[in-house]
Amino acid sequence: HRVVVINEDGGSASSDDVTPLPIYIMFIKGETVPAITKLTPDRGPASGGTRVRIEGKDFREGLKVFFGETPVPEEHVQVVDYKTILVVTPPHAPGSVEVKVENPDGELSSPNGVFTYLSSPKISAVVDPDDSTETERITRISVEGGQKVKIKGTSFMSGARVVFAPSIKRIDDEQGVSGSIIYIDGIPYVLEEGADGSEVVFIDSETLTVITPPGKLDSRGVIVINPDGGATDIYDQLVYGLPELESPMNVVAELIYDRYIRVSWSPVEGAEGYEIFAVIDDNEMDFIGTTELTGFVFSDLEPNTRYTFVVKALGRFGSSPPSARSNTVKTGRRVGPPDDDGELTETTIKEKVGDTVKVVIGTEDYKNDTTIDLTDISFVGAKTVAVTLPAEVIAKSNSGDIKITGKDFSLKFNPDVFKTSRVSQYRDMSDAGVRFELAVADGNSNNQGKTLLSTQYVMSAVFHVGKDSSSIDYLNGNMEFILEYDRAKADLRKITDVALYRYDEASDDWKKIYERYNSYDIVIRTTINRLGKYGILGARR
Repeated sequence: HRVVVINEDGGSASSDDVTPLPIYIMFIKGETVPAITKLTPDRGPASGGTRVRIEGKDFREGLKVFFGETPVPEEHVQVVDYKTILVVTPPHAPGSVEVKVENPDGELSSPNGVFTYLSSPKISAVVDPDDSTETERITRISVEGGQKVKIKGTSFMSGARVVFAPSIKRIDDEQGVSGSIIYIDGIPYVLEEGADGSEVVFIDSETLTVITPPGKLDSRGVIVINPDGGATDIYDQLVYGLPELESPMNVVAELIYDRYIRVSWSPVEGAEGYEIFAVIDDNEMDFIGTTELTGFVFSDLEPNTRYTFVVKALGRFGSSPPSARSNTVKTGRRVGPPDDDGELTETTIKEKVGDTVKVVIGTEDYKNDTTIDLTDISFVGAKTVAVTLPAEVIAKSNSGDIKITGKDFSLKFNPDVFKTSRVSQYRDMSDAGVRFELAVADGNSNNQGKTLLSTQYVMSAVFHVGKDSSSIDYLNGNMEFILEYDRAKADLRKITDVALYRYDEASDDWKKIYERYNSYDIVIRTTINRLGKYGILGARR
């Protein structure tokens, strides 16, 4: 046959016009008829390297073998005889590919074989899902399950299973095997035991998150199984253990009147109680008590002694690691009750200790009104007022009012604002009561673009029964609160929206409580039924 080439403009050339001799092409048909009948094994890892036996007919020396469009290197092809070839698979993406043989005469096998490349995922670490650096490794998980973990590795696929505490067994023949068959680096195994994690989230090929299932104590390991059956080796650096509580945080010790030390801390999720330890003059740690609350009162004090405290959380399966040590408090020359018969609250006591005015309302003169005037010369320099009210006084219906006045504020309330069913329950206990505190705030809160026009004051209270204590937020009644503000500053800055605000720690925002009545006022008068930080702020409308 001659070959003719025709250009777009109509010009042409023919192979039989070539000089000195014309050129002709002759079509011939190969003489071989290769065919593939069987591949053993017919699957292997995507990384390649699987030794495969190809059975069929009419294979010739010098042939080529293709997996998909990828040729097998010549050094990895061995023609055993006309019906057998041994090859080593080249790497390929996971999935099924056609396997074909091409003999030297150009004839391609028909039919061809099919080989399935399996994914070969790997686990490199199990880490805390809340750690953005992904460096905080998790080595223990709770036997109760329900813990979210992040699994790092390679070649994960969407739809993967995550199995905890797995048990696997290598198999030679997949026929008749019961259970899930998985392939680790192309080698078949049967998954005999294991618990699937829940809520598996595929983030990318290197990251999964999963919720752990319950497990047996000291069982270990985790495995990832992709939808194609490709699985990781068992990652054994993960073991089931008893649930561990976090250590209590923010342990603070406060010396009260040199009579007792109040220890408080932040709650621990899952804790059923707390153990409290005292470190006295830097000696060994001594156990001093337990409580279900987040506060404890220690009254067994020695004079001229330094105290720090450590707290452990208690759960169903044991205790947490110890907290960091609290701040150090030191008692004075005299400790314990000031009166001879040991009763702390027979008559009302007022005294200034450092920058704090400390008041104890008496159980005998409780009917009298109590005024604490911080402008009195004996209280000069005081920044805090601490009022102790026995539960007995709070529970009575005829207790006198308590009024605290300062250079720019006035606060008036009756003890019954702290009256709750719990206070009434312990009214006959001499060591039950409420400690109310009013102090000048640091003023570092986020003002949200508003202008601070007054001093900020913080009001707090704690109800204590024996050595247990708990914080109070809402009141059972109202307190009358009057606070003065800098009207000249407001006028100078043309601030017309002036109001009393309460700071909300949860939202880091100031919430408006009461707006001034008119622009001539220099104080805001209102009632409050919740403790916290208060101040007058202003803004232009």
